[in-house]
Amino acid sequence: MIGYGGCITQRGLEMRIVIVGKYYPPIYGGIETVVKGLAEGLVERGHEVHCLVSGDKKFVKENINGVNVYKLPTYGKVFSQPLTTGYRTLLQQLKPEIINFHVPNPLALAFCAQKMAPVEIVTCHGPIDKALPLKWAHDYFLDFFLKRANKVILSSQRLISILKMEKFYSKIKVIPFGLRPCVQGHLGDERFEKHFLFLGRLVKYKGVSSLIKASMKLPVPVVVAGEGPERRALEIKAKDNPFIQFTGSVSEVQKWELLRQSYALVFPSISVSETFGLSILEAFSVGVPVVSSNIPTGVTEINQHMKTGLCVTPGDVEELRKALWNLYVNRSLRKKLGQQAQQNFLRFDYGRMVLSYESLFQEELKKVSPSPSWRGMRPRGY
Repeated sequence: MIGYGGCITQRGLEMRIVIVGKYYPPIYGGIETVVKGLAEGLVERGHEVHCLVSGDKKFVKENINGVNVYKLPTYGKVFSQPLTTGYRTLLQQLKPEIINFHVPNPLALAFCAQKMAPVEIVTCHGPIDKALPLKWAHDYFLDFFLKRANKVILSSQRLISILKMEKFYSKIKVIPFGLRPCVQGHLGDERFEKHFLFLGRLVKYKGVSSLIKASMKLPVPVVVAGEGPERRALEIKAKDNPFIQFTGSVSEVQKWELLRQSYALVFPSISVSETFGLSILEAFSVGVPVVSSNIPTGVTEINQHMKTGLCVTPGDVEELRKALWNLYVNRSLRKKLGQQAQQNFLRFDYGRMVLSYESLFQEELKKVSPSPSWRGMRPRGY
């Protein structure tokens, strides 16, 4: 069998896997991008994959690229968190061998307090917003889950201290997120630079306010693509700057077009709530350098100063302004950093992520002895 990266890989054992996430594309965010890529990759490896996510008021089951996606009934939100029911009933029906929970997702954890599979693995994407009233509940259920979990997956070694997970050190496995290059291949090789680009949710910790202030004295177009609770306040701050454009949510195709037209992606986050930065990898994949904040998370492991982009002090408006101007007037620097960024993208190989998850799942499954009530493993056919 030909595996990722063109390597010959040995066939393993087919597993019945359930991934519990918050939403599923076309609703996009960092967790959703990872869940979709992982689920589809595991299906390509021959596994039976089910995804349980929040939907609308009616239950919906879809098969999307081989993944069985269950959009469970959701009855509004509690402090921005979806109030979704039906996890336990569906898990009892599916009888998974492995459940992979992607958090933060406090209410899903609360509804899945009972152990539902021989192997339970938790992927922690980052800390929950400190200002969220449900934080105490999330922390309580997460601690309960981590004690019970077979393994805990983090995208960066630095998350251990950020999430205060030292006591679970023996359970932790670091698997960097990977991104599959796809849409950009349809758009040709030429890039026509028009603007700087911010891409993401409009929330305070993303630091878009710093970008708006930094761009005030720059005669350079800036596109802010995304939605969120801070949009109105940010538009008011930018009302006197004709060079700033707010697009709202964009489609996948529009996203890649905006990236390819960028001098650089601007990633001005000001908090350790920003733990990885998948949009940085998206920029790298099409040879776009990144201006990011030097926050002590996986962000600085991805974007390296003067190698793949520029790093600035979080919240330092003047430093950010100088970095943007430096890239704007220096085409040769943009080109050099963009080329090196595209090379660095290969470090975060999508296939490597999928194979690492698959290997961990199989290792943990071999350690347990499934009772007769669980569907046994069976050799995958050639």
